[in-house]
Amino acid sequence: MQPLAVVTALFQALSERAIAHCIFKSVEHLEDSLLGLTDIDLLVDERRQRDCREALISAGFRSAKSQPWARYPGIEDWVSLDPATARIVHVHLHFRLHTGLKYVKDLHLPWERDVLSSAKPHPVHGVPVIDPSLELVLLVVRSAAALPPRTAVRGAQDLGVGEGTQRELVYLREKAVPAQVGRYAHLLKDPTLARHVADMALGSGPPGGEGLLLIKARLSEEPRLHRLRTSRAKSQQLRRKAIRRGVRSGIGRALHVPSGKRLGPGGLVVGLVGSDGSGKSTVIAEVHRRLAAKVDVQRFYLGRARGPAPAFDRALSGATMRLGRGTSAARAAAGVGYALQRWLILRRSAAAAAGGSLVLLDRYPQRHLFRLFDGPMIVAEGAHWLVRWCARVERSLFASMERQPGALIMRLHVRPEVALARKPGEGAAIRAKAGLLDQLRFGHGVTVVEVDGEQPLDSVVRTVMNEIWGRLPQAPS
Repeated sequence: MQPLAVVTALFQALSERAIAHCIFKSVEHLEDSLLGLTDIDLLVDERRQRDCREALISAGFRSAKSQPWARYPGIEDWVSLDPATARIVHVHLHFRLHTGLKYVKDLHLPWERDVLSSAKPHPVHGVPVIDPSLELVLLVVRSAAALPPRTAVRGAQDLGVGEGTQRELVYLREKAVPAQVGRYAHLLKDPTLARHVADMALGSGPPGGEGLLLIKARLSEEPRLHRLRTSRAKSQQLRRKAIRRGVRSGIGRALHVPSGKRLGPGGLVVGLVGSDGSGKSTVIAEVHRRLAAKVDVQRFYLGRARGPAPAFDRALSGATMRLGRGTSAARAAAGVGYALQRWLILRRSAAAAAGGSLVLLDRYPQRHLFRLFDGPMIVAEGAHWLVRWCARVERSLFASMERQPGALIMRLHVRPEVALARKPGEGAAIRAKAGLLDQLRFGHGVTVVEVDGEQPLDSVVRTVMNEIWGRLPQAPS
């Protein structure tokens, strides 16, 4: 098994700078981590924070800042794209060992130097990993600390060890040395607590939830551990949970409230253009699926058939009906409405990208081809004064859209016969647009990239994702 190139580059950069580091969680799944299939939990020397960030940047990683309600002290997120596989590699960078309640991490274990000094190269993959005996002790303490405060009141009758944790316990017990487990457990100064932890780790203490409750009850009395007061931790947990639910609710999604991690030093607006049947929507959907799992991605459709804001479409439809559906005035009003909708989306997209989000646009407006490729719709010559006024407003909106710099536009090229095979019912639209894609012009500061849309979907998606990643804003040197 060959690790991904970006992962190899990261560990090489850390080693070249002599930064103490190791993977300290889920070593059982190390191979998946090195292949970018699961996240990498990396502990580094807190005294070398600046050097560590420089190593990550040199290896092609970017900081990914969680939303305020999802940040934890002493933990940073870094992401990179592996060019060959188009997988997003996510590193949880730990300067301190924080654990505890979900959404809060209210407990600090001051064992960072013990973990780093225990690390040894993995016998197969060669990357530094924590001693399995210490990882086993950490797993037990983390599992107990994560129990909610009122668990002790409810009792242990319905509390068990999760299936994933149980598998990890079995794996680590096979690797651990009992004497070493006992020694590491005594990093806890309370001898009774240390004994409970060692017994639970080796499977000789009370089973499952009962053993965790015994440990949980004594953790708050451990003198070396730094913990928030229970009442404060619980209130903070409830507050963060409520914010998270609100952001991810239907209202939060409708308002496009950012919920994912934001890239530093900034995001990017990306538009895909092409004829009907070129695969724009399919490619956008797949790129969104892959990226949104790790970073904040906002996606908009800029065509007329459907829109990101149904309420706006209903209002526009009502206004059109009042003016008289089918009349030139109604069509002109609709043209202004759609231009305004696109203008608003582009403004919102630019602000989101400046804040570190990736914005994916299915289609992108241009003002040089009328009634094709999302261009202007209103023809003013010889028309009623209201239509001429609407045409001036529409032209002004398109000119304003063209002045918005910084977007990356990708043109998906397919031959007409390929597009017709994909969308046999769109023959007239495909024939009307044939040969015009190369004539599309966009504003200054917009980068246009040509993409062969006839390649297999995975190849097209890989090309698009590499172009996006390679054109993200660079951190100032």
